[in-house]
Amino acid sequence: MSRVYRPWGMLHWVLAHCPRLEWSLLGCLSTEERCLAAWMTARNGADLSSVYLAEIIDPPSRFQPLTDERLRNRRDTFLNNGGDVADIRRHPLFARSGEIIQLVEDVITNSSGNIMLDMSCLPKRFFFPACRLLLQSSAVKNLVVTYATPVRYSHSPLAEDFQEWRALPLFTGSTDTPEVLIVNVGHLAMGLPDQIEHGSPRMEVKLLFPFPNAPESYQLTRQFLRSVEQNLRGAATQIKHVNGMDVSDSFDHICSLSEQGNKRVLFAPYGPKPTSLAMCIYATLKESPVFYTQPRAYNPDYSHGIKSVNGINQVFAYCLRLEGHDFYAIT
Repeated sequence: MSRVYRPWGMLHWVLAHCPRLEWSLLGCLSTEERCLAAWMTARNGADLSSVYLAEIIDPPSRFQPLTDERLRNRRDTFLNNGGDVADIRRHPLFARSGEIIQLVEDVITNSSGNIMLDMSCLPKRFFFPACRLLLQSSAVKNLVVTYATPVRYSHSPLAEDFQEWRALPLFTGSTDTPEVLIVNVGHLAMGLPDQIEHGSPRMEVKLLFPFPNAPESYQLTRQFLRSVEQNLRGAATQIKHVNGMDVSDSFDHICSLSEQGNKRVLFAPYGPKPTSLAMCIYATLKESPVFYTQPRAYNPDYSHGIKSVNGINQVFAYCLRLEGHDFYAIT
């Protein structure tokens, strides 16, 4: 499989090569420490003309007291480091599509056409439609998606109380029946095996397995894999090892598995965010459906810390569009 060069690397390096641009940042204020890593890096290495931090409010749950405390701490950190309270906007986790569309349109309107989308802590209900709308906007001249890696994830379940299997906002896809189900394998199956049990035998099932991986993550992803395979009831399955941090690698595998777009694909994004980004790009280009069992409650200890390299926060930057040129296409 031939590889197409698509630039990605550490955010501070990418910004150093775009010194004259004014950026607008769309990110998320969450319980996780890494939610501000991209903002801190961008603030120190670029000219930020506007910032929009979506504070996503989960429905009431047993986590509520600790979640509220962590959100206050993150808000204080943002404000104490020069952030503006006006840059924080609250949205319910189950906001309607129109509210998410308006959010993204506001970011584009208040930008110079240079958008930085930080997907580190944005729930997929927001991240997928936001990325789609930015890719489809001719007003966006430069689009970089960022991802901050934590030191580790929680040893407890990351989320609970899952919705039924349904399309993410703006990703219902076409009415044609999918031929291939591509699953991004993650730490927690979140009810997925039960949801695909009846539909999967009518589709080929491709499992994108992140590798290499930390030992604790490897055990969780193997458990996810077993739980899905046990419920497939004889469906034709194939496991593909992908680099969970490399969007290009995941995108190229998706193109190959779909026979360069000739097979209709249904996506299930449960694993690493960069692989989910590759799914989002492909689904936007091909009008593919993306289905998910959305949690109603996230563990406030979802992740811990921010991984650093030589004292610099490890924030990856994936260039989707530079100077009007799109780096991802299905050929």
